[in-house]
Amino acid sequence: MSPRRQRELYLAGLLHDIGKLKTPKTILHKEEALTASEYNCIKRHATDSRISLKQVIANPQLVEWAVNHHERLDGSGYPMGKTESELDLPSRIVALADVFQALTQSRPYRKGLSLDETMAIIRKDVADGKLDKHVFECIEANASICYALSTGRDISQQSASNE
Repeated sequence: MSPRRQRELYLAGLLHDIGKLKTPKTILHKEEALTASEYNCIKRHATDSRISLKQVIANPQLVEWAVNHHERLDGSGYPMGKTESELDLPSRIVALADVFQALTQSRPYRKGLSLDETMAIIRKDVADGKLDKHVFECIEANASICYALSTGRDISQQSASNE
């Protein structure tokens, strides 16, 4: 990707969850299982991100990359149920990075997963046709660095511990 495209993709990654600002904190930080209604409220953040970003981002492509982060290649994602032919490479990158980060970072309802656990879950989603194989291969090739960045660990210590 060109340097400009890389910067745009970086910005999309930073902004993809901005819609969560409209999600009630009681739901966003709930430690127990969500009800169906609460889960629908959480899922609304992708649409809320679209609405917010369209107001401040002039580049509609960048907005799409950000809001496609819960779409899946097999059409099982949300909010639009887009499929492989509708999801470009930047959208696939943001989606896979979002899954990686969600799994590796602690949440109110569970501790962050190990790198091995994370990669096993994502590998299954790739095999099931939900996430992009080529994007996964890039993350897999740089897994220790990605894990260190996602969890806030020192990259040099992470790399040293894997040697």
